[in-house]
Amino acid sequence: MVRTEDACEIIKYALQNEIKVYLDGGWGVDALLKRESRIHNDIDLFVELKYTMILICLLN
Repeated sequence: MVRTEDACEIIKYALQNEIKVYLDGGWGVDALLKRESRIHNDIDLFVELKYTMILICLLN
C-alpha cells in the first residue's frame, strides 16, 4: 500500500535531486483533487529517461 506520506516522500526525493516527476493514475487524480480518494497499491510516475536509473537508485 502506498500512503500519502509515501507518495510525498517519493516526490520530495525526486525534487531534491532536480528530477521532474509526473504523476499518473490514481495518485495523479488525487493530486488534482488535493486529497486521497482511495487506498492505492502503487504509484504511477513518469520521469525523463535520462533520470530513470538515478530515481531508481534513490528509491532503493
